[in-house]
Amino acid sequence: MEFLKERKNSGLSGKRRIEDICDHLLVQFGAAIILELVPGRVSTETDARLSFDVDGSIKKARRLN
Repeated sequence: MEFLKERKNSGLSGKRRIEDICDHLLVQFGAAIILELVPGRVSTETDARLSFDVDGSIKKARRLN
């Protein structure tokens, strides 16, 4: 997985690094698997704690971009 090499060089460590890798893994999974199986639009969350936190969701989306 190419993104793992990239994420290892993110400058993060410890818990933040693990969270970053998990978030990017979920995005890769969604892009590679879910979109091939489900026709139309798909919505997923990487962190349910942000369900009602608009600012937090936007910040996380910008980190994942």
